[in-house]
Amino acid sequence: MTDKKKVFEHTPTGRITKYNINYDIERFTFLPDPNSFFEKVMEKVNYSLNNIVGQKPYQLNWEEINQEYIRMGQFDVPLFASQYVFAKFMNMNRAGEKRNMQMMYLEIVAVINAEIELGNLPSKVK
Repeated sequence: MTDKKKVFEHTPTGRITKYNINYDIERFTFLPDPNSFFEKVMEKVNYSLNNIVGQKPYQLNWEEINQEYIRMGQFDVPLFASQYVFAKFMNMNRAGEKRNMQMMYLEIVAVINAEIELGNLPSKVK
């Protein structure tokens, strides 16, 4: 992942003036080392199964996610998303589906950050 959009604000000379923690998605990842043989095999199997189904292998209830985000009160979007995703997949006994966990994590971070920018959710970043 190299998308560092909006993580840092710079001066015209390139000096970092501000760090926005809510856009730093590289702090957390569910994906193990992609070079292991087992991970390569599991990636192919999960990719094939997800293509057969033809939809996301999870469903998101945005009202529940937004309420939980506000209830937790930490307002650190990547941290919240990683904890939420991990808990959801553990409760469904699907903790081995690392790619699906990563997809859900990235989607939650993107949507919550969009809601923060619209002013619908609070943020600790000023």
